[in-house]
Amino acid sequence: MASSSTDPSNDMSLMPFSCYECRNRKLKCDRLNPECSRCSAAGAKCQYPATRKRPVITATRPRVKELESRLAELELRLKETQEEGYQSFKPFEASDKITETGRFEQLPPPEIIEELQVFLHGPLDMSDWR
Repeated sequence: MASSSTDPSNDMSLMPFSCYECRNRKLKCDRLNPECSRCSAAGAKCQYPATRKRPVITATRPRVKELESRLAELELRLKETQEEGYQSFKPFEASDKITETGRFEQLPPPEIIEELQVFLHGPLDMSDWR
């Protein structure tokens, strides 16, 4: 491909960052120096940032170290738990009642259930069931 003197990618005066005007308007800047095409056409003052600000990462490094330490500790605990073979694991004691009722609460004693049935529906005549 032949290079052209009008090709901005070959222009030595090309700035590394968009100008403030294009950045504020969120428009693509052609980054020509001393003025980009948009600022030139609009008659606006074209200014470029001197350098790009570098993010401050020194404040986050101690936090990363702390998180790495916590992760290592938790991984060790997990490994120890897996090596124990879950011997200390005790299933929920009322699992049969949960399976039967689908509820977590404990069922009342049978005599209370019978008393409530008699109160609500009257005594059951078992002869009708035969």
